[in-house]
Amino acid sequence: MFLVRLAAGVSALAALWVLSGCGNIAPPGSNPVGPVGNESLKSDESLAFSRSGLLPRLPNIYLLDDENGLRTVGKPGKNDVKPLWSPDGSQLIYQKAYGWESDYFLLDVASWHTRQLTADGFYKYLPRWSPDGVRLAYLSANEPGDPSHKSDFLNVVEISNGESRSFPFERVLDYRWRPGGQALLAVSRSGDTTSLQEITLSGIKTRRDIDVGYLDGSIAVSLSPDASRVAYALPDSDPDALADSLYIAALDSAGGSKVGGYAIDSSMAWSPDGSSLAFVSFGDEYRYALFVVNADESGYKELLVLDTADESGEILPGAPAWSPDGQKIAISSFSSLAGSAIFILSADGSEIRQVTQPGGLIYGIVWKPE
Repeated sequence: MFLVRLAAGVSALAALWVLSGCGNIAPPGSNPVGPVGNESLKSDESLAFSRSGLLPRLPNIYLLDDENGLRTVGKPGKNDVKPLWSPDGSQLIYQKAYGWESDYFLLDVASWHTRQLTADGFYKYLPRWSPDGVRLAYLSANEPGDPSHKSDFLNVVEISNGESRSFPFERVLDYRWRPGGQALLAVSRSGDTTSLQEITLSGIKTRRDIDVGYLDGSIAVSLSPDASRVAYALPDSDPDALADSLYIAALDSAGGSKVGGYAIDSSMAWSPDGSSLAFVSFGDEYRYALFVVNADESGYKELLVLDTADESGEILPGAPAWSPDGQKIAISSFSSLAGSAIFILSADGSEIRQVTQPGGLIYGIVWKPE
């Protein structure tokens, strides 16, 4: 669905561009996302992200840091997306997509050598490194249909030799590595029933004795890094509502309290220590905006208005990415007719910097670990 919507959105944006400002595109020199400076990265800031041209072009992976500037990973125009740093920052995996089919590739940053990590061509999503960086977990489906609502396998691949194990599920809503990297905890759904399953690397599944029935019917689920809390969205009671209801709960509780709205194609991300949640939803005048709220449900705040430059809804809003220390958030937003730029803001919204020149569509931003 993402690639279909992205292709349609790029075509829609190209048409809007030709028409010189129709729709929600701001004129050159205006600043639709708020007061920002055109400042460079600081010495401790290093990012990876995907970027494609405004005209229908395949995306590439870029690395950006204060020392080396902007670099491209791999060959241009190969539809490379979804970068993810290893825990020590020495390696980067990314996804090479072919329609619904895709595989992971691994970049060793020191040698700049790339090798293919998987070769089955199944649709893949939500990769997560083990804490020690020895393994990579990801979800896959050989017949994706609507992959946002069904996953067939939870997979674990050995980085050293590419050996892979697959654990079948009817559907996985989210998962996390357990401490030590020898097991995973998955929020899974069978029929209409949601449960917690712990899976060892040998394939043994154990259902955890925690009632997570409050997640039944949820349309989005995100476990905190230590899997002690969960953020989830439930359909709004008003079928015409533009945003559904977003909640945060302790995983072993009877459910949480509403902390905001969750619009279609929204995104959410926990801070590294799990103390805060950043998410994208509708703000004033039904414009996408970046919000933050504390895990204890306090401190709700709108940080930044986002511009998708497209009233059709075909271009997705940016997704938030937390810095390793949890003090900053990076996100993309349109800033001119040239396209998106990356903005870095403090977690309390007190400082906002534009760190790239606008250009193309930017998504999948990730910070390099310190």
